Amino acid sequence: MKFTKYITATALLLVSASPSLAHEMRHIGGANGDGKGANAFMFHVGFSVEPAYEDVVNAIDINLSFHPDEAHSDALTEPVDTEKGDVVFIKEAEVLLLESEARPARVLQRTLLPVPRDEKGNIQKKFGTENKYLVHFRPTVDGTYGFRLKGYAQHKGRTVGFEETFICGAGTKDIDLTTGLPITKFGCVTDAVPFPGPSSLTQEDVRGYRDNDRVPAP
Repeated sequence: MKFTKYITATALLLVSASPSLAHEMRHIGGANGDGKGANAFMFHVGFSVEPAYEDVVNAIDINLSFHPDEAHSDALTEPVDTEKGDVVFIKEAEVLLLESEARPARVLQRTLLPVPRDEKGNIQKKFGTENKYLVHFRPTVDGTYGFRLKGYAQHKGRTVGFEETFICGAGTKDIDLTTGLPITKFGCVTDAVPFPGPSSLTQEDVRGYRDNDRVPAP
């Protein structure tokens, strides 16, 4: 009995200590089109798996909600759910490799990702969720990444078009004008500890992967 209680208490401690995913939160649309009024759509965007590691399959994680009230109360937030008649059409999902968090405007490489779709043409919803949508890819180098999303969403007759870029780390556009610091953000791609692995971070392992292989700026 004591052993069972110990296991239960330990499990609860681990669950409570688990950090939530870090995503950038951004309001789009609204009464005045600036995301501040009523009927705004709220995007939470980041990596699906965090921390995000090089050479590990990950995804652009898009959580989409609707705020009917001007105060954007959490209690009134409504999920944008394509299984209940809502529309989430992602025309383009582009992943960007950027020079650095300090210089996010400098794009080193970019590519359009295939968007998984349901039978209505919406982006495919993650099974078992109300408003989570994923676009998978595998980051092959560590560094600063951005996600450009273009399309439109519809909820209860309200429609918003968007073309927004979300950037990891300090490169985010979501800045507190008072402090100059990011309000919400998600982490960039890093190297995991190699084990068993090469003796040096610059060597290849048996699978041909290289650590510390960030693309240099031209």
